[in-house]
Amino acid sequence: MPFPEKLSPETEKRLLEAAGCYEAGHVEETLLRVRALLADTGPSAPALELLGLALLKHQKPDEAADALDQALGLNPGSTTILFALGVALSDGGRWREARDCYDRLLVRMPDHIDGRFNHARALEELGDIQAAQAAYAACLKQAPNHLEAAAHLAALLEESNQPEEARHWIARVRARDPSHVLARLVEAQLDLRQERFEQALAGLDALAREHPSPINAAVIAGRQVRALDGLGRYPDAFRAAAVGHLHLAHLDAGRTQNGPYGIATVERLIQHAPKMRLTGSHPIHAPAERGHHLVFLVGFPRSGTTLLDRMLAAHPDITVLEEDNPFAASLGALVELLDQGAHDPLSHPLVQTPLASAIRQVRSRMSGPDAQVVDKLPLNSIYALWLHLLLPEARFVVAVRDPRDVCISCFLQVFAPNPAMRQFWSLAGTARYYDRVMTLLRLAREQILPESRIRIQPYEHLLEHPESSLRNLADFLGVRFAPEMAEPHRSIRGVRIGTPSYDQVARPLYTDSIGRWRNYQTELAPILPVLESWVRYWGYAPTP
Repeated sequence: MPFPEKLSPETEKRLLEAAGCYEAGHVEETLLRVRALLADTGPSAPALELLGLALLKHQKPDEAADALDQALGLNPGSTTILFALGVALSDGGRWREARDCYDRLLVRMPDHIDGRFNHARALEELGDIQAAQAAYAACLKQAPNHLEAAAHLAALLEESNQPEEARHWIARVRARDPSHVLARLVEAQLDLRQERFEQALAGLDALAREHPSPINAAVIAGRQVRALDGLGRYPDAFRAAAVGHLHLAHLDAGRTQNGPYGIATVERLIQHAPKMRLTGSHPIHAPAERGHHLVFLVGFPRSGTTLLDRMLAAHPDITVLEEDNPFAASLGALVELLDQGAHDPLSHPLVQTPLASAIRQVRSRMSGPDAQVVDKLPLNSIYALWLHLLLPEARFVVAVRDPRDVCISCFLQVFAPNPAMRQFWSLAGTARYYDRVMTLLRLAREQILPESRIRIQPYEHLLEHPESSLRNLADFLGVRFAPEMAEPHRSIRGVRIGTPSYDQVARPLYTDSIGRWRNYQTELAPILPVLESWVRYWGYAPTP
């Protein structure tokens, strides 16, 4: 192990001994030795690099990144340290910083294949899907047999509604490695898209028997749900969803249970909402930005917001921000100020400064001076009251679906865990969350929002009467009706949609999902009383 900087013979000896421990897999011993060495001799790039590598093995990526960053400062020309730093940042979920590391690495070493693959992974995690696809393709051009790059490219192509191209890459991976896990997961998803449910289920069941990692086990369970539901095996689908939720709970153990859309925040906002009624009638806050160009598409997960946003996105004068959430910083600050009992929290700089930045971001996406920008985040329904007070000329389109269909659909989705989605790990939690979110939306609708600023759009009417629904919606938004709005599947190719229904909106409009809850009426029985008032409120036929 040569060292680029001059070390004393004793230091070099100790460093070699620590490196030997590392190579032998004795991580704790490595950490003890290298920390003692640093304490005795002061920082050096080789010692800090070894410390960072050992911390990575010890699953402490943030500490590893700190050590490797110091090492790079002492030896800025080292590509090995730069690559290791990128890995540490990736492992810590610091994808933007990781991407920058790999950018620097590839400038110096364009043929660094691991750096090129990791760069593509960072782009994928950052949501820059076109760039990620190009980066995986570049990786495969350089190393045609890079199976991980091929499998990841296939996954992105499938998620971007390019199933034929995805199948091409999956076939290449499976030919070389029939047991490749990601390739088999993508293959099952491709089978599900084609309603080859038996074939998909057979592949997924085989994967489940192979002791997959918790995250893969959750993904497998989620796809088993869809296959079993497609086969009409509804109790089995329900049980598979419960298994998926158990895997997610294991992954999520110890993480915070709150967040801007968590149940605790929703409950706090319900307490604060009545205090805003007077403000809504006699505003003490006079917004400079009125939001006339902005539309908030809200509702509840699995209520048709993805279909609706694709319909709106097909209009040449409408841009959809799909769950970008530019208003997150303002809303987060607002909740804290409300909790503190701040006077006129809407005018506070902590709210207004990020709001101004968000408005600039929204304006930059406008396709013309009279264009509309749709901010699609269903759970912003809990903030509708305050968003109206901040931006009184913004419009709200509320996607509504039969609450029974919504809740069973949420439960059957094995969502990635976050404080909102973890409410769907039980039917009782799902029903409670629906009730509390709708309570806030009802308050906003009935006591704050003028009728001219809000439009309720039932999912079922949208599917059964798409053109008339969309003509009325276009009138509400102040744009002309465009026929392509009624055929969103024609403009979906190459578009990655970050919701579970991404492949469903790639199909021509269908009504199969209306009344789906009846397939699970036995399982739903415990929560139907909670939902019944909302069934009636939104105008659906009561449960027999």
